[in-house]
Amino acid sequence: MTGSSYWTKTAYAEIPPRVEYALTELGSSLRPVLDSLADGVPDTRHTWPKGPIIHPTVKSHRVEEAGN
Repeated sequence: MTGSSYWTKTAYAEIPPRVEYALTELGSSLRPVLDSLADGVPDTRHTWPKGPIIHPTVKSHRVEEAGN
């Protein structure tokens, strides 16, 4: 996903590694087009499972607050 004029990528030298993506002005200009495409897709969020999804082989799962 690097080298795009639609978004920027910011990598932080942290452990664990953290990367943030943000839309550029050009990327933001596509929002109306993407929104109109999304209007034609059925909303299935009500069928998604509640809470974190843990793979059966994972023995523990730590959930961190956003921004930490």
